Amino acid sequence: MTLTIKLVAALILGLHRPRRHAVVAHVNIITNPVLTVIMVLLSFTALEHSSLRLLLIFETIIVLIEGRLYRGALPKIRHPHLLSLSANSASALLGMLK
Repeated sequence: MTLTIKLVAALILGLHRPRRHAVVAHVNIITNPVLTVIMVLLSFTALEHSSLRLLLIFETIIVLIEGRLYRGALPKIRHPHLLSLSANSASALLGMLK
């Protein structure tokens, strides 16, 4: 579901070419499991009360990493970090609604 939301966000932001969709998919296939594993591992500790703060910190790091990956793979994208921030925000908000 996360990947679908991020691909739709990429479409809304003007990424219409299949190669660009492939890049968005590959970047998220790399970064999403990493964040998920980190948050699952942290959930087994006594850090539950600060999990939202940690999630925001790690999401910020992910946005920075994804932005750099997008910039490298899609150099014509004007605002790669905005793409990452928008896609991750959409995914998080829709995830909270389910």
